[in-house]
Amino acid sequence: MLRKPNMAVLKVVGIYTVLSVLWILYSDSLLALFVDQPEQMTLLQSVKGVGFVSATAALLYLLIVRMESHLLEAHNALKLNSRVLSNIREGVMVTDADNRIVMVNRAFERITGHRQQEVLGQNPSMLSSGRQPAAFYRSLWARLLEEDHWQGEILNRRKSGDIFPERLSISTIRGRNGDVEHYVAIFSDATEEKEAQERIDFLAHYDPLTGLPNRETFKQRIEETIHPASRTDILFTVLSLDLDRFKLINEGMGYAVGDGLLREIAQRLLSVVGESDVVARQSGDEFLILLLHRDIQQTTLFAEKIMETVSQPFTSDGQELSFTCSIGMARYPEDGQDAATLIQAANSALSLTKRSGRNGYRFHDAGNQSRSLESMQLEHGLRHAAARGELLLHYQPQHGARDGRLVGAEALLRWQHPELGLLSPGHFIAIAEETGQINEIGSWLLEEVIRQLHDWLAAGLQPVPVAINLSVNQFRFPSLVQDVRSILQAREVPPFLLCLEITESAAMADAEYTLATIAELQQLGVSLAIDDFGSGYSSFTYLRQLHVEKLKIDQGFIRQLPSDARDHAIVQSIITLAHSLGFITIAEGVETAAQLETLREMGCDEIQGYLFARPMPAAEFETLLSDRVPGPE
Repeated sequence: MLRKPNMAVLKVVGIYTVLSVLWILYSDSLLALFVDQPEQMTLLQSVKGVGFVSATAALLYLLIVRMESHLLEAHNALKLNSRVLSNIREGVMVTDADNRIVMVNRAFERITGHRQQEVLGQNPSMLSSGRQPAAFYRSLWARLLEEDHWQGEILNRRKSGDIFPERLSISTIRGRNGDVEHYVAIFSDATEEKEAQERIDFLAHYDPLTGLPNRETFKQRIEETIHPASRTDILFTVLSLDLDRFKLINEGMGYAVGDGLLREIAQRLLSVVGESDVVARQSGDEFLILLLHRDIQQTTLFAEKIMETVSQPFTSDGQELSFTCSIGMARYPEDGQDAATLIQAANSALSLTKRSGRNGYRFHDAGNQSRSLESMQLEHGLRHAAARGELLLHYQPQHGARDGRLVGAEALLRWQHPELGLLSPGHFIAIAEETGQINEIGSWLLEEVIRQLHDWLAAGLQPVPVAINLSVNQFRFPSLVQDVRSILQAREVPPFLLCLEITESAAMADAEYTLATIAELQQLGVSLAIDDFGSGYSSFTYLRQLHVEKLKIDQGFIRQLPSDARDHAIVQSIITLAHSLGFITIAEGVETAAQLETLREMGCDEIQGYLFARPMPAAEFETLLSDRVPGPE
């Protein structure tokens, strides 16, 4: 007996049959939707014909494999993001839509000092420094809501309580519906950057050693003072101050001691000025002071007070140092109506103070400034005079007092200035000594004299000894003896034709060095003379040890002969003393027959002066040598 078919089973079979037919017809398209790997497609193709159930099982398997792969990729991506956030130098803070902190990174903890557990759920306002007004934050939020981004600088507070500058960038994260989901803040600590900028700004306006304003800042202060001063007729003074012989402290005791002294002087100056006055460091050991509301008398008293304060002893490593200062002063408005002119005027007055012997003060004078400008121009031109062939020598003959015979000459320096004409040493030697150019000029003079002697010998003439006056610096130069030896040998000039003159004061300054140097020069065969004798102070015992050939009597004692009895007595004493020590005497500056006759009566050996001849160019002196009748040597 046949049973009635089960309708549920028939439905299942029918659905399965339909799905199998559909699977066979459309499986390729369906597989393409779920499978992206060739080997997976091969697997499904192999089970395609076994029926829908088997294929479905295979498809489910592959879907599970693919899901695991995506989950692994997502996990790795999250792990990478976490690692990046943990290692970047910038702090990161994420808040929710209600501005509660939901995440921070390690840099946030390092910069702020707060641990993540301490800030989760907190409002970022917990970091606020309180230094910025509410209007600042209202502006920040208004822009953030309008543009979804804000960037700028903000002051926040660390957990320690320290306030620090922060470079901050905030971005808004919105969902698909446009609603705010999160805020992300990325920030960096700008403390070092700010400190570096502040250091740069400080160095641009202040002296790093003393902390005083520098020259440019001082000029700005003057200009700020001038504007109200021009309206209310307020007078003020600019002082330029220089420590006397500060270079000796640096060279003798080291720059550390010198720097300590400069810092001490800065503090001393600050201690004596008023609250409205300004003290600045100009350069090296030079300072500038702006004095307000003081008349000339008050300024003078103040300058004296500064000198007294600066001259107080300074102790370094148990050693007490004493020093002085020089000051130049310029008044507004008579000495200048702008900062640059006033500082220049004060510096000009300072230069005159130093040239007048230092340890003093002086107000600016327009006439003196003109002379200072001329000195600066001469100094600049002198640096290039030798290279440009502008230096030349004139020769003044020296004659025997008894017979008038030509016995020698003195080489005298001249400068053929391109604008001022022929200048005698009185116009530029002091400048050369002050600027240190005297050694270079002295070396040129030595070489030029020996070259000239060589040329005269080569021309068949019989030159007389030529005297050169050595500066103190040149006489003290360590290589003097070697230089003289080398030049004489190179030019093949007999040493006896060169006479070196040193001043009496130079000879007395360092007895041991002088005696040793003179002995070495004499070994070369060079003759020596003491110049300007009588103008200094000589010990008879020391003179006896000086193995020189001549004493040259200073022309200041010759000028009043024979009328001045005191000069007469002095000259006679010098000649008698010289002869007793075996020295030859030569009088310079002889201009009259009466002077010559008096000197002959006193026993003077040689004469130099306008009475016989003025200094003359080498070519003219060469004529005298051509006419010379050699006498007994």
